[in-house]
Amino acid sequence: MLHVLFYSLSLVPMTDDSLKMPKMDMKDMNVGNAFQQFLGILKLDKKVIEAVAKNQGGGPAAALFLLVGVALGPISQAIFGIRVFNAVIRPDISSVLVSIVGGLVAALLGFLVTTLVANRLFKGKGSFAEYFRVAGLAYGLSVLTVLSTFLPGLAALVGIVVALWGLVVGYVVIKNVFHLDDTNTVLTIIVTVVAIILIGAIVGSLGLAGGYGAGMSEMGSFDFSVTYE
Repeated sequence: MLHVLFYSLSLVPMTDDSLKMPKMDMKDMNVGNAFQQFLGILKLDKKVIEAVAKNQGGGPAAALFLLVGVALGPISQAIFGIRVFNAVIRPDISSVLVSIVGGLVAALLGFLVTTLVANRLFKGKGSFAEYFRVAGLAYGLSVLTVLSTFLPGLAALVGIVVALWGLVVGYVVIKNVFHLDDTNTVLTIIVTVVAIILIGAIVGSLGLAGGYGAGMSEMGSFDFSVTYE
């Protein structure tokens, strides 16, 4: 799945080496070491961030952490359900797969846009591969949102804490990977968010204009089982 997404991104025109895809040799993967690096990134350790960014063999581990961070939430919802008052809703496999693929596409698009904005607009000196290796590992933070499945009363609090700390980590990662000052780091984040929103709006409008009926028929294939407690 990830290889297909990487191939799709590789079709984007490239005028320099900053947008090259990270090396994906599974023989380079060391999950134990990657987990230690993940903890270092969450602690905002700049030396760890720089080392991960420059590690040519870090792509597979980053891809694994990204996949787990994106997929664990939808999978846990399918297994344990989503509690809504006294009802437990469980999405079917089609909904889960759509959520996972959509999450991966959104993450990779975000990485790509961040790289373009940082380098082209604010004269950053990083690359997509370097940013992917660090941000991919950092995506492991998303697994904490699974706690809301078991502790629904704390879902909002967990979501807020993860989002805020993710923003802090993202700021430090962008600043160090692309070698930006504080102002340009903030501007990179703002412009990237705006760009992603605009891209989403454009894609959504095209989908509504050209395939509303098809989209509705596809929605009919999604199934949610509901139980009451």
